[in-house]
Amino acid sequence: MMGHAGILPDAKRYSDEVETILLEARRLSRSIRMGEHGRRSAGAGSDFWQFRKFENGLDSPRLINWKQSAKSDGLFVRETEWSAPQTLSIMVNRTADNFIDHPKSKAYLNTLIALTLGYVYSDASEKVRIDCGEFLQMDRPSDQAEIAETLMQPSNQAWQLSTANNIPQNSKALLLSSFFNDTEKLSEYVPKYAERGVTGCLLQVLTKDEITFPFSGRVKFVNATGSTVFQSDQARALRAEYLEKLQQNKERLQSVAAACGWTVLTASIELDPREVLGLCIEQLGMR
Repeated sequence: MMGHAGILPDAKRYSDEVETILLEARRLSRSIRMGEHGRRSAGAGSDFWQFRKFENGLDSPRLINWKQSAKSDGLFVRETEWSAPQTLSIMVNRTADNFIDHPKSKAYLNTLIALTLGYVYSDASEKVRIDCGEFLQMDRPSDQAEIAETLMQPSNQAWQLSTANNIPQNSKALLLSSFFNDTEKLSEYVPKYAERGVTGCLLQVLTKDEITFPFSGRVKFVNATGSTVFQSDQARALRAEYLEKLQQNKERLQSVAAACGWTVLTASIELDPREVLGLCIEQLGMR
């Protein structure tokens, strides 16, 4: 969105970046699986998980396990782990402003997050679909390479979110974007996802400059092609107004998400990707 340096990456770097990002995503996924980010969740499947205390007003008396309750002082409910494969749909904004280097682009982090989560959730026997104009599965190595290649190429069209009937009912979704110009679109689509029982997270990916607006003096702001969008001789004077608008945008995102039971995360591309991935998994949950 802003900056006085950084244009779209040239074609010479493209194949190297795709290969690097595939290797890094695999390395990160192995690191996460060895850590403690996995989450089991209770559901209506057939695999026994645990007994827990009956919660009056929340649990139906029909769920009480009388055999276990007879062994204890209180009433207990038998919980099972959801045994059917769950689905995670990942939608990534590929408009050109995500490809400006700072020194790595937002597109690089978006692609890394999408691929790594794809590996992690696939290895946990969950279905993963990544929106590259159409949803692609993470089933085969050729799919993974195709996804990386597509996500690392800017789209010349406005970001199109998937229609609700293309998202499986009672599934999970992750949307990655700066969300600077997307609040109206989200207000239309996210409630429709929620009506289908889809839970999810909006991951707002920004550069440090976009979060802090550190500019002062004469600054030229350029777009992804290097064309001047705006120039100021006193950039510092713009900081307060910019930060206020950034906060207002974040509040609109949170309002849309909260109304649908979704969450919002904001990540700088300068953050350790493992930290961002850990937050995503914590919000989305895992079987």
